[in-house]
Amino acid sequence: MLLPETLPRPCANRSFKASLTISNGAAPYQWQVASTGWKIAVDPTFTDRATLSAELVAPGTTSVTVEVTSADHTFKTASFSLTAREACWFAYTALDSSSQPKLQLLDPLEAPPRAQPLTHNQGVYDFQFSPDGQFLAYRFGRDGTHPTGRHLALVTLSTMSEQTIDVLEDSLLAYAWSPDSKLIAIGFIKDGTSYLTAVRIPAAGSNTSPVELAPKPAFIESNLYWIGSSFVAFHAQRLPDLAHPGQWLPQNPFELRTPFFASLADTGFDAPQAIVTQPYGPSVYLQPNPNGFFMIGDNTYFNPLAPAIQNPVPLWMTNVISPSGKYAAELDDGGQVQIFDAQRTLDGNAIATSNNGEECPLLLAWASDRERFACVADVASTTTGTQGEVRIFDLSPSGDHLAMLPVQGACTGSPAFCTAQPNEYAYDSERASDQARALSPTGRWLAFASASSSTDNFLYWVDLNEAPYHLKGKAYYFSTATTANSPTELAFSPGEEYVLLRRGNQLHRWQLANPNSHQLLTSNMSLGQNCSDDFMSGPEQWCGNTERSAMFHWAPDAAAVAFRNTTEVNVFESSNNYIYSLPALACQGQCDGQFAFQPSSHP
Repeated sequence: MLLPETLPRPCANRSFKASLTISNGAAPYQWQVASTGWKIAVDPTFTDRATLSAELVAPGTTSVTVEVTSADHTFKTASFSLTAREACWFAYTALDSSSQPKLQLLDPLEAPPRAQPLTHNQGVYDFQFSPDGQFLAYRFGRDGTHPTGRHLALVTLSTMSEQTIDVLEDSLLAYAWSPDSKLIAIGFIKDGTSYLTAVRIPAAGSNTSPVELAPKPAFIESNLYWIGSSFVAFHAQRLPDLAHPGQWLPQNPFELRTPFFASLADTGFDAPQAIVTQPYGPSVYLQPNPNGFFMIGDNTYFNPLAPAIQNPVPLWMTNVISPSGKYAAELDDGGQVQIFDAQRTLDGNAIATSNNGEECPLLLAWASDRERFACVADVASTTTGTQGEVRIFDLSPSGDHLAMLPVQGACTGSPAFCTAQPNEYAYDSERASDQARALSPTGRWLAFASASSSTDNFLYWVDLNEAPYHLKGKAYYFSTATTANSPTELAFSPGEEYVLLRRGNQLHRWQLANPNSHQLLTSNMSLGQNCSDDFMSGPEQWCGNTERSAMFHWAPDAAAVAFRNTTEVNVFESSNNYIYSLPALACQGQCDGQFAFQPSSHP
C-alpha cells in the first residue's frame, strides 16, 4: 500500500515536498515518478520511504504518477491529482513563548509549517491583508503608552520584501485598505495633533515606493471605514458648536460621538466633515456598505450616512439594514414587513409591503449578494396549536414588490413525531431565537439550527434553487458538552459547497449536497459569545450574521478552514481531512488575536 492516498494541495508557483511510504512488499524498493518537473528521492537507509518534490508547481491541476517496484518485482502505482492553491498565506497574532505579541505568517498546509521572518515583528497588535491578496500590512511597536502599536509595515507577499510606511508619525491611530487595494488610509498623531492621510501603494513587483498624499487634521477616535474607494468615514468624541458652524465645543461631559467623512482627491483627502450635527450616545458602531454606512448606537437605532445624503434622519423603527445598504426593513408588532429606501429620509412611506397572510414576525437572515431574506412565522396548526413556518421573501429588482414562498414541511405533530420525520422541521419563533441561521451569499441556500435542549439538536438546510422550497438536508448533532443555550454560528464555504456549524466548543461540517457527510472537526474551540436577536445591541453577534464571524474562517478557495482555542490555531484541510495545529497563545489584550487566510486575487 502506498500512503498517503491523498497529498496536501501545493501552492502555485512555489516548491513542494511530500513524504511517501510503501508497505506489503520486499525491500529494497525502487521509486520512479513519471511526471515532468517532479522528482522522487529515496531514503538510502529505509527504501520504503521517499520524498516527492517539485521546484515549481504550475497553476491549475497537475497529475503526478508514482511507481514503486519491490525486490520481488511486484509493482505499485499511485496517481495524484493536485490542484494548486493560488492564495497560500495564513496570518495570525499570538503571544510567543516570552509572552510578547507577534505576527505569524506561513503556509499552514506546508509540512512542517515555516513562519516567515519579518523585519518589524515586535509588539505586533494586528494586521490586514489587502483585498486583492497581494500585500499584508501590520501594526507594530506596541508598548504601555501605545496599546495598539505605533507604526505600520508593508509586506509584498509575492517577494516577501518588507518596508515601513513612513508618514512621520509619532503614533498610529488606525489604518484601512481601500476596496481596490490601491491605497491605505491612515490616521496618525504628530506633535499632539491627529491627522488623516492616504498612502498610494504601487503594484506588486514595481520598483516604485509608496507615495503619501497630503495629510489633513482630523478627529479620529475609531477605525477607518471606506465607502467605495472615494470616501473614508470615522467617528470621534466631539460636539459641534451649532452657534458657530465648523467649530467644536470645548466640553463633552456625556462623551457623545459625532460621525465624519472625508472625500478623496488626487492630492489627498479633503478636510473631514461632520455628517450629522446630532451626536450619538456611547457606545456606537459603524456598519459600512457600498452605499455609505450606518451608525448604530445604544440610544438611537440606524442612521444612513453617506456623502450623497442631505440631512439624514434616524431610522428609529428599523430592525435591520440589507447587506447592500440599499434597503431597510421594519417589522411591526403584527409581523407586517415594510421595506424602505435606506438612502432616502424615512418619511413613513414604504416602497414595498408584505401581503396579508404573509407576515414576517421574526426576521432570520438576509443574503449579501441579492435582496432576499428569510423569516419565521407561527401559524395555526390543527394538531398542536401553532407551527413554525419558514418563509422566503424576494424583493423585485425595482424594489417595489415583495414575493413570498414558504419552506414546505413545517411539522404539526408532537416533538417526538417531528424528530422522526426526515422531511419536516420543527422551528417556531421561540426555537429560532438565539440560534444561528444564515442565507448563503448568493441566496441559494438557507441553513437554520434548532436546539431546544442538549439532546434535541438539528441543522436544517434548503436549496432555494428548487421550488417549491423543501428541506434538502436535516442533520442531527449531539454533544454532552453543550446546553440548549450554547453559542451557535454558521458559515457557508466560499463556493457554497459546505456549511459549518459551531455549537458551544464543537465545530461541525456538512456537505450541502449530501446530508450524510457530517464531520466533527473539533470539540475544543474557544467558547465565544452567544448571538443576539437585537441587532442594535450586538451587530457582530447577530444570529443571522455570517460575514464577520471571529471564531472560524474559510480559505478563499475552501481548501481549508481555520478555528482557534486558547493555545492553538487549527487549520483543517478539506482534501485529506487533516488538522494542522499551530501554536497560538491567547493575546490577553496585548494583540487582537485575529487569524485570516490571504484573499484570492481572483475572487
